[in-house]
Amino acid sequence: MRKGNLVDPRLSLSCRDAAGRPVGFGWIEPVRGARWLSVIGALGPELYPVAGRFPVRVTTTEVSFDAAVFEVAQYAADGRELERRRVVMRVAG
Repeated sequence: MRKGNLVDPRLSLSCRDAAGRPVGFGWIEPVRGARWLSVIGALGPELYPVAGRFPVRVTTTEVSFDAAVFEVAQYAADGRELERRRVVMRVAG
C-alpha cells in the first residue's frame, strides 16, 4: 500500500460497479486443459475464455480492505469440470 492506495498489479480493489459496490479484479492461472473459467458473482456465474496457459483476469464483488474472494470453476472444451476452488487473494507485502 502506498499513500492509502493498493499498488499490487495482481489484485485491484479500487473499482466500483454501477451501484457503487466495490469490485475486485484478480488473475487466475488456468489448469491444464481448461478452456473456460467460471466465477460466481453477485448476479450469478460469469464465464471467461482461457487462451492457452495465460492467466485470466476475473472479477468479484466479495472484497474487503486488503483481500478478494473468487469462487472459481474451470472447464474443458467439452464442458467437463476440471477444478472447483475458492481463491482468496491478498495484497502482497
